[in-house]
Formats: sequence, C-alpha cells, structure tokens
Amino acid sequence: MSVFKKILLSVFICAAYAQLAGNKIYPILELPFATRSIGMGGNNISMWGDDANMALNNPALLNTECSKQIFFNFFNLAGSINSNNIGYSHSFEKYGSFMLHLNNINYGKIDERNEFDQLVGTFSANDYLLTLSYAKKLQDKLSIGVALKSLVSQYHNYTYYGAIIDAGLTYHNQKELVMSIVAKNFGMVWNRFSSKSSSNETNSNVQVSISKKLPHAPFRLICTYDQLLNWDLSYSSSLTQAYYTDPFTKVVNQPSASSVFFDNLFKHLIIGTEIGFTKNFHINVAYSYRKSSEMALSDYKAINGLSFGLGLQIKKIHFEYAFSQQSISSSIHSVGLKTSLNYFIKSN
Repeated sequence: MSVFKKILLSVFICAAYAQLAGNKIYPILELPFATRSIGMGGNNISMWGDDANMALNNPALLNTECSKQIFFNFFNLAGSINSNNIGYSHSFEKYGSFMLHLNNINYGKIDERNEFDQLVGTFSANDYLLTLSYAKKLQDKLSIGVALKSLVSQYHNYTYYGAIIDAGLTYHNQKELVMSIVAKNFGMVWNRFSSKSSSNETNSNVQVSISKKLPHAPFRLICTYDQLLNWDLSYSSSLTQAYYTDPFTKVVNQPSASSVFFDNLFKHLIIGTEIGFTKNFHINVAYSYRKSSEMALSDYKAINGLSFGLGLQIKKIHFEYAFSQQSISSSIHSVGLKTSLNYFIKSN
C-alpha cells in the first residue's frame, strides 16, 4: 500500500492544476486536454471558433465550423509522466455537433518494493478517459453542450471506474464577445481506492469566463473565474499556520481581512490574451495567481503561473505548442496537431 501512496503523492505534486487541499484523487479530470488551452492558463472556456480542441474544456463551444476535424495533443507533465489524447468532431445539420475524444495519462514504469525495501519488480499506472460531447444552438447567439465521460484508472492492482458529466452554456455575438459557464466533473466513481472516500468525489467544479476581441486590434482579452463553488482556495496546514507566527514572541501575525479577501479573489482568476498576427499564426499568454502563490518559494522568485503558447498553420496542418511553468523544478510542455477531412475530401 505504501507504493500506491507514493504514486498518488507524485501525481499531486506534478499536476499543477491540482485538487483543492489534496482531497481529490482523480488527476486526469483536472488536467487541461488541449495544447492551446495550456497557453491560455489551462482552463479557458470562452474561445468560440473553428477549433474543436476548445470544446474539451467546454462542450458548448463545439459548432459546425469544427466539423470533420481530427486532433492530437501530447503533454510532458514531469519526468516520465506523459499524457496524450486524440479526438474527432462531426456536425449534422439537423441534429447538432458531436465529438469523440480519448485521453490517457501514463505514469511510466514504477519500482515495486516489499516491506524490506527490496526490489521485487516493476508495474505501470494509467488513467483513461473516453468522452462523447454534443452541442446544439438554442439561438443564433446561444449554444448548449454536454459531455459524457467514462473514466478507467489502473494503478498496479487497483482499478476504479467512473461516469462523469460536463454541461456548458455559451453566448457569442458578431462583435466577438463570448461568455460561458460550465459545470464540470459531476458524477460517480466505483471501485474506490479507500472505503473512507466518498463515491462522488470527482473534482466537481463550476467555471465562468468571458473573452472579447478588441475592435481594430489583433488582441483578444480573456478572463476566467475558476472554482465558483469554493470561495476559500487557501491551503491550510501546520506549515502555513507556522508561517504567520513569530518564532520569538509567539505572536500570531494574522493578515488583514481585506488582504485575505483579495488573495482569495485573485486565486480564482486566470487572465490571458491571444494575439492573432495573421489568420494562420497566433500567440497566447496567461497568468494564474493561484498557481504562482501556491508553487512559489519565499526565498526564490520564478515565473510560476505563467503560460505561453503559439499556433501556426502550414498548408493543411495546424501546429500548436504551449509551455506552462508550474514550479521552480517543474513545467509542462505540450504539442498539438490538428487537421480537417475537408482538406482531403471534396464535397459534391
């Protein structure tokens, strides 16, 4: 059992889009699925357009412009821990838009040791997530979407299964204003690792986001409010409590109410921009205060919380690259490829 706990610990450390206070155990539900999304902070849900990848965060973004797209994303999370996914989207005039998506996290080979710390073999650990998404326009400017997810995880001799659902609503107009709200990861999990854990601990979350392209400028400004259901995102432990205590006088130096309020507020926000230099080339930059504050060291400043990405289309292939600094010693690199069957199949 100690080996299994080590696996979970490594997952919590490496996945910077991590769970609140470490009380969730399904990391695949927290990671971003799209390379372009990482460049915008990992949780963008308000980018309307012809990119089916964005519907991985919000099924309501799926639309007819994404029809017949095939995409692939690869993520190097930390060390030998990698994630990859593949998907296909298709639209039907009468029924709406559909997308099938398969995601996998592979934690590499892990040493198996007995109680005497003797090596007795190796084993692998994997998470799998199969998603079927559907979206349909309610009006010209309003779309609704739903994603049904089947979750399977195998850690050595431990296996769990789950059924998860996402639901999103998106408003978009001709002035390129997009507003979205998404309820994510609501569902049930069976074959739990521990009898003490709750069967519905599936990292449920509600997010709202707004994006606006500035008129006569190539900039699109993006603001996402994460964890709408949880106001206090601070991580409380004996270590954090000790940080506010004077070691000599033992006087507790509590922060003011206003500083606590704004600290919590900014931990919910992810601010970013996408700059479209041409139709076939763009860059993304985003900043997450929560990630920066949680992963920083008091005696060393780094660019924790900063994300960067770029997209480039060469003929029939669209290429994406993204980088996200998680901590001093950990970062995510991601590569994405996308194309459309419309390039290869002539319509009658």
